[in-house]
Amino acid sequence: DYLTGVGAWMVGQGKEEEWLKIRQETALKRLKEGIRKKDGILARNGTKKKPALPITRLRDWALSVNLKEYDEVLALLMACTGFFGLNRLGELAWPDNTHYQSYHKIIRRSGIKINEDSTRVLLRYQKNDRWYEGDVAHCRRMIGSNACLDVTNMFQRFLPWRDALHGRHPALYLKRDGTVPTRSWFLTRLRNHCGEMFAGHSLRAAGATWMASVGYTALSVQRAARWKSESWRLYLRGHTEIGELLNRKNILEHE
Repeated sequence: DYLTGVGAWMVGQGKEEEWLKIRQETALKRLKEGIRKKDGILARNGTKKKPALPITRLRDWALSVNLKEYDEVLALLMACTGFFGLNRLGELAWPDNTHYQSYHKIIRRSGIKINEDSTRVLLRYQKNDRWYEGDVAHCRRMIGSNACLDVTNMFQRFLPWRDALHGRHPALYLKRDGTVPTRSWFLTRLRNHCGEMFAGHSLRAAGATWMASVGYTALSVQRAARWKSESWRLYLRGHTEIGELLNRKNILEHE
């Protein structure tokens, strides 16, 4: 296309570095995206995103987990924390590539505070935290049919077990062998119990969708997930009723 021709000409003229800088310009990126939309490429291929994890799948996992297997309990706890705390996978597990593994990004044992109505999880780092001040995820207590997913109860059972095995190790999530869970380790267990179509972001997307479905306002969901924009509404594309509910709530808030 035209841009390819321009790039080839500039490279041929010895201006490769200048072309690389031009390619990174925001205006050019938006132009390319607009062209792709106009040509129907996005419409044909669709956005490659994993589906949100239904809470029923998570509940089935909780009801079938072997409570005597430390690593299985750990994986379930990580999944529930990711769901109700709206965590990114990078906040729960280490990357598989050792080059990117850092204790600065993991949740610490000292970052857990259990209250009567919720569990507070201090997040030491996230990608939109420019000043490395950290943030807090709140996992509220569950009752009724979702009582088996109560993160507070899980932590109350898990922490003494974890402390007996690993003592004062700074990381909160540790496998029985004392190592920090990796992305592949966690995803293997998530998919074994819930399905191959799900991935780490399925938990965050599902948590946001679930919060909206039980009555939280759009602003509350956005704050809980620590989103800087309303891009999370993309998760509601397949949930028309939830989207309409949020819109009605927003109207009432502004009246």
